[in-house]
Amino acid sequence: MLNHYDLRLVALSFLLSVLAAYAALDFAGQVATAKGRSRTFWLAGGAIAFSTGVWSMHFIGMLAFELPVPVQYDLVMVVLSALPPVLAAGLALCLVSRPVLGLRHVVLGSVLMGLSIAAMHYLGMAAMRLPLMARYNLSTVAASVVIAIAVSFVALWITFCLRQASTLIGSLQKVSSALLIGLAVSSMHYTGMTAVHFGPAPLPAAIFPSLDIDMMALPSLMAMDLGFLDNLISAVAGIVIGIALLISLEAKVLHQATLLAQLQQEVAHRQRVEDGVKKTLRELRAAQAALVQTEKMSSLGRLVAGISHEVNNPLGVITGNLAYLQGFARDLLELAVLCQQHGAALPAPVQAHLDELDLDFVIQDTPRLLGSMEHGASRIRDIVTALRNFSRLDEAELKPVRLTEGLEDALQLLRHRLAATVGRPEIMILRQYTDMPKVECYAGQLNQVFVKLLENAIDALDARTFQTNQIWEDTVPTVTLTTHWNTEQVCIGITDNGIGIAEAVKDLVFDPFFTTKPVGEGTGMGLAIAHQIVTQTHGGTLSVVSNQAGGTTFEICLPLHQSAIPRMPAFI
Repeated sequence: MLNHYDLRLVALSFLLSVLAAYAALDFAGQVATAKGRSRTFWLAGGAIAFSTGVWSMHFIGMLAFELPVPVQYDLVMVVLSALPPVLAAGLALCLVSRPVLGLRHVVLGSVLMGLSIAAMHYLGMAAMRLPLMARYNLSTVAASVVIAIAVSFVALWITFCLRQASTLIGSLQKVSSALLIGLAVSSMHYTGMTAVHFGPAPLPAAIFPSLDIDMMALPSLMAMDLGFLDNLISAVAGIVIGIALLISLEAKVLHQATLLAQLQQEVAHRQRVEDGVKKTLRELRAAQAALVQTEKMSSLGRLVAGISHEVNNPLGVITGNLAYLQGFARDLLELAVLCQQHGAALPAPVQAHLDELDLDFVIQDTPRLLGSMEHGASRIRDIVTALRNFSRLDEAELKPVRLTEGLEDALQLLRHRLAATVGRPEIMILRQYTDMPKVECYAGQLNQVFVKLLENAIDALDARTFQTNQIWEDTVPTVTLTTHWNTEQVCIGITDNGIGIAEAVKDLVFDPFFTTKPVGEGTGMGLAIAHQIVTQTHGGTLSVVSNQAGGTTFEICLPLHQSAIPRMPAFI
């Protein structure tokens, strides 16, 4: 008997199968990640969306098969044909949501799915009521079942592999796989359609059961306008699949938003951790430098203690004997003058020796030589005293001291740097001290601060000469030391008229390892250590006021009484 297909409906059935396959691929990822009741909802929604698409493809494919006789459908059989694809889709989603999908599960699931799809097809074919006898080619039927099982195997494996695909490439793979699965499902359906042949029926159509739906009696559904029916089915299927995909898309968007928020929190947490690590690393480096500085100062203290003992003993002998030596020299010179005045009565050898001796020069130069010796001994004594005061190993506890004495000791140690150099006159020290009370402090540590700040002032004066090529004509290189105090604190200012500090780096001068000096000329730890001693150990402040036009002032302010704020000395 002549029959043919409506190619428009064939194409529509293929499109529905592709959409159903894509919905299944999309829902597989949601089912795999969902837990508890949410997983049940996703499983049911995916099964309904996929089965609706497959059943609609099958039914529209049947409508595309046009016969020269009127066709009626059994409503019960039509409804029954919609159940197997729901079971098949649910089974498929359950399998592909497993963490691991073994070959045994794939084969078993493929067989069950293939049989369910075949059952849907042949139940739908059995729902047809027409005045013709349907005869099936069993080999073709078997081939369609095999195709259904093979299609199910491929669909299961592809869905399992692509269930978590979220990248652009993964989305393209999903589309390609949906096209492949849609083509395979359509091939199974139309292979099954070729298995049936219609011939004359041995019985009249009047004996059909009363449950049959007479398409001629229901023109609004089929017989009167089959176009309306296929449009209705495709529209319903499209709406169901579309809603399912929209729900899945919304869930993905929400999931991505959650992941983005978690990622932002993780990035912020990692940034905080990184900042903490950087801070810890800076503190570790500062502590390492501080330990080195501590060891240096400890070694210096021990060295000074030994040297001062070894030097002071002979120095005491020298300075003690200088007084006697000056008296003896004075007496000898007076005797020489008397001898010269009574030269006629002297023996000839004595007179000859007096004539050879430039007595006037000796009389003038001897007091000068003795004075320089006394000055040198005094200088040695001052240096040793300054070194002892600077190290102060014996002062590990808070003691009341006069800070100006520490300033003077630091100046004594740096006296050689105050002398004139090429291009720079001698540095003038301008003292503007007030009568301050003693301050409770760790004197040895504060002496280090004074030395560092004075060194910086001298470096700034030298830099004005060698970096800016400014000639000291109208001004004199000067370091001004000022003090002032009130009932709560004392302040010491160290001011130079050097090159100044640029505004851009002024806030960085107390940072560890920051330096504006050339490589190899500074570690960048001096001011950081000084800041730590003043602020952390003594509870004071160390501030800087400067402008690049010239001049910098470092001011130290310390509380008068440290006992009010007990602190452990810093290991610097």
